[in-house]
Amino acid sequence: LFTAIGTAYGVGDGSTTFNLPDLRDRAPIGKGDMGGSHANRLGASLTGTTSSGSAVVTGLSSTAGLAVGMAAIGANIGAFALHYAAKWPAAEILAFEPVPDNFRKLIKNIAGEETITAIGQAVRAQPGPAEIFEGDLGVTCSFHQRGRQTQKKIQVQCGAAKDLPSAELVKIDTEGCELEILENLNLTKTRAVVVEYHSPSDGARILDLLEANLDTRASQ
Repeated sequence: LFTAIGTAYGVGDGSTTFNLPDLRDRAPIGKGDMGGSHANRLGASLTGTTSSGSAVVTGLSSTAGLAVGMAAIGANIGAFALHYAAKWPAAEILAFEPVPDNFRKLIKNIAGEETITAIGQAVRAQPGPAEIFEGDLGVTCSFHQRGRQTQKKIQVQCGAAKDLPSAELVKIDTEGCELEILENLNLTKTRAVVVEYHSPSDGARILDLLEANLDTRASQ
């Protein structure tokens, strides 16, 4: 596990322990290949297409026409994308990460992965440049001040959520922009969403939106 995530979520005691992701208000997806009548309900749908090699693109126009299995919005260093690339090797994966330090690590981690395309942009309701607050860790950078952000800002590029191709699995972890992204995403092909939210009101609106757009009932 340390080999996969290192100290991306904190150094722990600096000697024998390291921090794990904070899963409060987040929904991990469990293994689907453990047998029984509910096995592989999601994995069976993620077929996608393959590319000639891992790629770095600068804008959403480069993704036009792709049959996307998964969109990782707020990909950080790529742990989620790599997990599902290994689980569903035929699924085309788009990994969006705007923070330069995180993006460099993402590119290093996905080197050689044929189905992961890294995009050095944030995803928001509107495209264009924007300032993002650096966080106390790489995973807490945000466009909003929510308690774990510093006062230091960096300028990043944003792509419009409406321009993303519809993906069968969508993962959103953006420290506060989840609702505006979901409100503008094309969910016509989406079968499952993994999303973090940061307030009860956002959570309620996200659940309503998912229940209105997905075949299966959303759950917290």
